This record gives sequence, structure tokens and C-alpha cells, in this order.
Amino acid sequence: KKGWLPSETMKEVFIKVTHKIKDFTIVHKPEEQYKGSKKLFDFTLGSKNFKDEKWNGYLGKDLNTTMNLGESKVVNTITVNCLVSSRDWILFPTSIQVYASSNKTSGFKRVGNMPIIADNKKESIEIKKFNIKLPENTKAQYFKVVVKNPKVLPKWHEGAGNPPWIFVDEIIVW
Repeated sequence: KKGWLPSETMKEVFIKVTHKIKDFTIVHKPEEQYKGSKKLFDFTLGSKNFKDEKWNGYLGKDLNTTMNLGESKVVNTITVNCLVSSRDWILFPTSIQVYASSNKTSGFKRVGNMPIIADNKKESIEIKKFNIKLPENTKAQYFKVVVKNPKVLPKWHEGAGNPPWIFVDEIIVW
């Protein structure tokens, strides 16, 4: 406005959650100091401080969870909220894959895949919501989400060759 000082533009994404997770299984538990798998579905976003007890941390392992919606429902998007802080050895995942099935233990079909090419060299700390759009009218009771860990810190990193962390605080089904 004329006569006002300029200010930064802020942007916030709002998601209307349409499905709650009834229960879930997880292949690898988060590391002991960042435990609490239920935090993935508590609708509480973490801050840029990865020690705020809202994040699940995985050292060198993928996050692999199967979610039960209680009954077969149409899902359009699955959102995974992640953190990057390369100086703390936390990188964005390399990809996020989504599978759907009407059976908890078998018959999963891949319905979404998002390769992630991130500039992890940045010194800044960043939180990003990765939205995996599913094919129209994807209907299932069980959805499996696999968040792929890069497995090894890149050559440019001070800890090159060691396993990196991935941090996820929320998986939203809508």
C-alpha cells in the first residue's frame, strides 16, 4: 500500500483432511530419540527444530507404513511433510511411493510415485509438503506409503559415505 514499508509475502497451504487413519503398521520404527510413529497421523506439524518432538527420524532407513482407512474410500492425494537440514545430516527423500489394496497383506498396486530431486546443498532448513496425486477415483481400504531414504550422504557433504536422516512428521490422506 502506498506509504507503507514493504514486507515479505507469506504463503500457507491449507489441506482439508477427508480421511482419518483407523490403524497402521510400520516396517521400521523411527530412531529411539525421535520415536512415536503415531505422530505421523496426529495432524500436528513440526517446526524447523527437528528436536521439537513432533518429527519421526529415520537414519539410513525408509519409512514404510501401511494405513487402514477402516473401509474402502476414494483418495485423491496423499501428502507427506518432510524436513531438510543438510548440516544436521537430514536430507529430503529420493522418492515417495504410494500403493493401494483392498487387502492388508497382499494385492498392493502402485498408484503413485513422486521422484524427488532436491537441492540438499542449501544451508537453510526447509519444510516441504510433498503432494502425491493419485489417479482419479482411486478407491481402497489400505494404502502403503514408502518414503525412500537417500541411504548415503553425497560426496559434497562433510559426512559423505555415512547414512543420512529423513524426517517426516505427518502423512495426510485426502
